This record gives sequence, structure tokens and C-alpha cells, in this order.
Amino acid sequence: MKKSLVFATALAGMLALAPAALVSAADNTANTKGDITFETDDQTTTPIVTPPDPGKETKPDGGGNGTPGALRIDFAPDLHFGIQKITSTNQDYKPVQQAGTATDGSGTRSYMPNFVQITDNRGLAATDPTAGWTLALKQEAQFANGTNNLDGAALSFTNNQFITRDATGAVVAAPTGYTSPANVTLTPGTAATLATADNTTAGTVQEIWNTTNTLTPIDATNDLKDTTGADKTDDAFKTAFTAAPKDDGINLNVPGATHKVKGAYTTDLTWTLSATVANTGAAAGTTTPATTGTGTTTP
Repeated sequence: MKKSLVFATALAGMLALAPAALVSAADNTANTKGDITFETDDQTTTPIVTPPDPGKETKPDGGGNGTPGALRIDFAPDLHFGIQKITSTNQDYKPVQQAGTATDGSGTRSYMPNFVQITDNRGLAATDPTAGWTLALKQEAQFANGTNNLDGAALSFTNNQFITRDATGAVVAAPTGYTSPANVTLTPGTAATLATADNTTAGTVQEIWNTTNTLTPIDATNDLKDTTGADKTDDAFKTAFTAAPKDDGINLNVPGATHKVKGAYTTDLTWTLSATVANTGAAAGTTTPATTGTGTTTP
């Protein structure tokens, strides 16, 4: 009897405690907020990067920059077509690629495709019809050597590519939202559209005109500069120019019948970036200039 009583008492004690063990305290919560505010970026330029690797910053030789603004041309190239023999046959000339020096302290110099770099940091919503832009190029006048024009010469652009980086920093070779005519041939004195971006685009993009997008090391055989940084003398310059890579999508066609005077022919190129304007009472396709940059082309 005593043994049974002890067991029953213990069991009763356990049952008495069980409800307390099974009941949990009510959840205790607190609500807070996180916030970040973005403003329009009006800095002068975005770092210039190499088209083959937008993670590598470079200091280009020559070229031009646009004016400050949230929508801006960071860089536009000069186009150099070298020293050529006078000939009576039609000729197509390709420009040497853009030379640049790495800004990481290594001093590494490389050729890369000629490119224009554009940044759009206006912070407009993708639903905003004014969020796109148009890039136009105007050859101000015919190539000229003093009063002597290079009559009939035509500068054209094809084989274009757009390059951006994704959120991980990887190269995006064919980003959506950007378009360009398949072939653009400039008429001196008239602007022509080189590229357009729709209202889904933002950030930094580059356009090149070459079928391949690679870096070529600059060495003694293809460097147009001597050890002092000045242009090499004529014969050495011509040898280096021949060895240097060219862009296959940029072409200067010169008729053989055009009279050519010994010496340098030059022209001015004006690159104009315009913000797309919504069709709200204005004519469709109307644009408002946003930033402009100029570069001088020297054959």
C-alpha cells in the first residue's frame, strides 16, 4: 500500500506540473524602418573604363569629355587615320584603336576599340517617358588641309556594340534597351544618330565599332609615342601605325579622283547627347540637348 501511494502521489504531482510546461509566453514584437535616399548625380565624369573589361579604369590618350550633368558624355574619341601615300585609286582607311594607360599604378598601356562612354544618373523611373536619350555625331565640315578640302571623303560607322556591367561587375556585351543604326555615313555639316537608349536604361554604357572587343598590349613595335611621350618621327610613326590594331567598323573612304595636297587634313567632330522628351504637346521625337563634347579628328 505504501509503495502504491507513493507512486500515485508522484504521478499526480507530474500531472499538476504538465500544463505549465506546455504553455509558452506570447511573442513580443517591435516594428522599425530602414531608409536610404538617392539624389541625382551631377559629378563631372564617371571613371573611364576599358570596353573589354569595364572593371579596369584607364586614362585615354587624347579624346574629349562632355559637360557636367546627370546625363553626360564621359569620353568621346579622336580618330586617327595615320600617314598615307597619295594615290589615284579609291581607298578605305581605318583608324588606330584608342590607346590608354591603366590607372591602377601599374602604368600598363593598351590599345582598345575606339569608344564613347555615356552615363545616365538622372534617377528617372523606368515608367518615365523622358528617361531615354539619343547620341548624335556631327562632322562639322569636310576634312581640310588649309583651303583644300578632301572632296568626296566619307566617314562611316558600322559593326557597333554596346557594353555595360551587371550587378556582379560582369561584362554585358549585348544589354537591352540600346539601339544603333546598322550603318551611319556622315554628311559634313549634318548630325546623324549613332545610338538611342529607351526609358528602361540607366547607368554607364559604352559603344564601340569593331567586331571584336579585346585589349592589345602596347609595346615598342606598335607604340605611336616615343619614350618622352611625343609622337614618333614619320618613318617610325608609320611603322608603328601599321603594327597597331585598327577598328574595322570605322571607315574613311577617299575617292582616288579627289585632289590631295601634301600635309594633314583635319575635321571637327561634335558628339551631342540629348535627353528624350515625352510627347506631351511637343512634336514626337523632339529632343533637348543635355551635354555635348567635341573631339578633333587628325588623320
